[in-house]
Amino acid sequence: MLLYYKKLRSLRKATGLQTKVFCERIGVSVSTLWHWEKGSKTPSEKRVRKLAKVLCVSVDEISDLTPEYKKSDQDLSEIINIWRDNSGLSMKESEAEFNILINKLIRQHKNLIQHSLITKAILSSINSIIYIKDINQKYLVANDAFIELLGLINGYRVDGKTDFDFYNSTEAKEIINQDNQVLSTGKPITNLNSFMPGTKKKRHALISKFPILDSENKIVGLIGTYNDITEMKKAGRVREILEIYVGAMTDCLSVFFSHNYKYIFVNNAYADIFGYPVEKFYEGGLIDFFAEKCVHPDDREQEKKYLKEKNWPKQRIYRIIKPNGDVRWLEGSVNRRKYFGKECCISVNRDITERVYESAFSDLFGLILEHSDDVLWIRDKTENEGLVFVSVSVRKLYGHSEDIFYKDSFFWLNKCLYSKDKTVWLLNEENSSLRDYKKEYRIYDSKQQLKWIELTCFEYKFLGKECYCYLEKNITDKKAVEKSKENESLRKVAKKLRKMDFNTDLISEITELSRKQIEVL
Repeated sequence: MLLYYKKLRSLRKATGLQTKVFCERIGVSVSTLWHWEKGSKTPSEKRVRKLAKVLCVSVDEISDLTPEYKKSDQDLSEIINIWRDNSGLSMKESEAEFNILINKLIRQHKNLIQHSLITKAILSSINSIIYIKDINQKYLVANDAFIELLGLINGYRVDGKTDFDFYNSTEAKEIINQDNQVLSTGKPITNLNSFMPGTKKKRHALISKFPILDSENKIVGLIGTYNDITEMKKAGRVREILEIYVGAMTDCLSVFFSHNYKYIFVNNAYADIFGYPVEKFYEGGLIDFFAEKCVHPDDREQEKKYLKEKNWPKQRIYRIIKPNGDVRWLEGSVNRRKYFGKECCISVNRDITERVYESAFSDLFGLILEHSDDVLWIRDKTENEGLVFVSVSVRKLYGHSEDIFYKDSFFWLNKCLYSKDKTVWLLNEENSSLRDYKKEYRIYDSKQQLKWIELTCFEYKFLGKECYCYLEKNITDKKAVEKSKENESLRKVAKKLRKMDFNTDLISEITELSRKQIEVL
């Protein structure tokens, strides 16, 4: 509140009253008045209005307060009696008596300009809590909803009661202050969102309070109404949570009318996935913008066909092109709903580009493994090297189904690895801190045929796990060729030695040794 202290001092001096006399009429000390007129302190609203009365001026001449409405001397009791007589009527009876009631109000109280407010209050009393007070804030009447809210007995009369008779002191003071504001200023309070009085802050209400004025524009009382909006409030909170969730979604969510294909709602994910600001979708709609600008040319005709026929599959996969030329794969669904009496569609689109690429690479990887004789083993690095994957080519190399290796993690070591290479293998494994290496060893297949293997090992992250990958290559034929060449070399050496003029016994011994070496090899 703002006090025009210079104007106050000027008007006070103009009265010609002595300072002490003026202060006595206000009920304050001379020093207090001095502080007011200097602007160092501000009086209460009540004191400011008292100052205005003593100075015989309107309160808005010395402050920013609204002038008080003059109180009427008329009594509302006759109107209340009419209302009370009709308050027990049923809905049908109320409707039948409505015109009679209005005529009585108009005929008996022509001087009440705002009699329509009372009529509206009576009509709304079925769904709203309503009461009427006089200018002294004494209750004159309240409807059944008011009585029920406070848990009072049926037919309870509120005449002459105050708010302290119904509410705790805190709530009573708050209601009195609100009502006093209406009675003092003549300005209504409309749709104030607050807790419903008398419910221990468990229910919410829209509170409205209107002054009742007579033909001379004087206040004769007020009407107060409480509209319970608890369920609406709960729904609003749910809606707020949903709006936050929808705004944070990584999937594209939109709602559009099916008759004109205009967007009603587009969430923020559209900007991230499509690369265009959401305003573009609102402006262009589905046909001119979505289908023409966003959808990949190879999928455009199909999307237009869905729009034209208004018939979408349960799930569809299509491509879009972002403004930077990036191509993305989306999985979309459309569901129909009624919205404000019109048919609309809810569309959800998810970016599955990575999934599509992973699937394509997985198919290609599987195809390569199917047509390769090499065997790929993948073992978990963190779980005692448990087998994660083995390619189907293991059947050809080992003669065993891959299932047996999945079931028994030691089958390869105990049944397949050549016994003379087992010790070397285990030593190498223990001494290898990093598994990026190559080595050779021998294995037995299901027919007990000995085969030479060349192994390449490397580390790899497979399905989110740290793994060892082993690639086995059958080099048995290669080894046979190498041994054949070695044998041929030894034979040539032996032949040359025979032709040389050495001691016969010595040559025989060397030849025999060569023969035995060849046999061993």
